[in-house]
Amino acid sequence: MAYDQAVAFRATAGYVTDGANTAYTILVAGNAESYNAEPRNGVSGFGWLTTIANVDARDRDNTLDVRLAGIEFLTAGSDLQRNFRLDVPATGAAVFHLASGDTAGASGGLITVFDGNAGGTVLLTLDQGAYGVTANHCMDATGTIYTDAAWPGSESGVAVNITQDHITVQLDNKYSAGGSPVALRYVRIASAAPAAFPPELLGGFPHQLMPILAM
Repeated sequence: MAYDQAVAFRATAGYVTDGANTAYTILVAGNAESYNAEPRNGVSGFGWLTTIANVDARDRDNTLDVRLAGIEFLTAGSDLQRNFRLDVPATGAAVFHLASGDTAGASGGLITVFDGNAGGTVLLTLDQGAYGVTANHCMDATGTIYTDAAWPGSESGVAVNITQDHITVQLDNKYSAGGSPVALRYVRIASAAPAAFPPELLGGFPHQLMPILAM
């Protein structure tokens, strides 16, 4: 089953208009949204797990690419961890994309993506250090840092293999005692395109077929 879905992080729903197959997660009554299994705007269930304390959000800049307009982040707390769940419609090969950073200040910490629940198979780890992503910059899923202006046309995804019905994106304020909180702007997961078969595997050599057709 082919799919392509994304979640954008910000404080209020109407701050920007999201693209196709992109849902937003915002503050509701001052709190981050807890996990909800109901699909929204073409995206399977998603949300923060177990506890939403110490997860905050901001609307930052709606003149940027809409995927980068806001953030959700962990407030101060040494080695504080919070888990965001995103369901996937099918298992198998996929490509994971991410934008982490903040227009207003530095972002630092650890991001780990798990196949299924936190503590399961690690699909991806991004260590930003204490102040690794400076203001007006984004880190993509490969760990490459771009300016906010360059990220939309330059970012790359990372190939992953999904065996569970969801992934978990864990934010960890690993360096918060002497660094900046880790900030998340956007995540996307899409099924990988099937490999193209070369013509020789499909019997597609016209110069070999012509003598047969002429007989």
